[in-house]
Amino acid sequence: MPYLSILTLFISFFLIVNPAYSQESNSAIEQLIEKAESGDSAAQAKLALKYHNGKDVEKDYDMAYHWFHEAAEQDSGLAKYGIATMFEYGTGRPASMEDAMYWYTEASRFNYVMAHRRLGQIYGKGITIGGERVEPDLKKSFRFFRKGAKQLDRTSQYYLGLIHLRGLGTPAQTDVAIKYFEDACEHEIKRACEALDKLAS
Repeated sequence: MPYLSILTLFISFFLIVNPAYSQESNSAIEQLIEKAESGDSAAQAKLALKYHNGKDVEKDYDMAYHWFHEAAEQDSGLAKYGIATMFEYGTGRPASMEDAMYWYTEASRFNYVMAHRRLGQIYGKGITIGGERVEPDLKKSFRFFRKGAKQLDRTSQYYLGLIHLRGLGTPAQTDVAIKYFEDACEHEIKRACEALDKLAS
């Protein structure tokens, strides 16, 4: 029997023999919706994620966008980042470079660390969104990865290691690169550990 069929049968059986679980789950969603409707930005962002991912509710990108936007108006960095990803990947919205970059930049402005990282990646390689091109800008890439690293984002630390090793947007400094690789490797960023092994060989 296919894996998904087995999983579906298991979940159905579980809910039949444990009806209280379903009731508790429904109650939790109702409470979350009530908080979101009352203007709680954290609840709005959390509810948006649930609609976006189809977790505990039926997947609904329009509702996801609605609640992300409500939370973004209250300066939720998570919500701004969520909107940006919808525009980047064309999830429930038409893919749009201008809108994606606007919302990523907004999320970064409110110090949402994943936005720092994503902008660093985008400016590092360049990207095409909705037929429009964002050209590489190594100085901007360096700046955003540095913001992420300051907030202890280990992936940003790895990328900063590469940047300092190769002199991309900043002078090459192997000793600084090694420090960033070490910090990232200590927190199980495999690529950073591999970079250290290569430098040691």
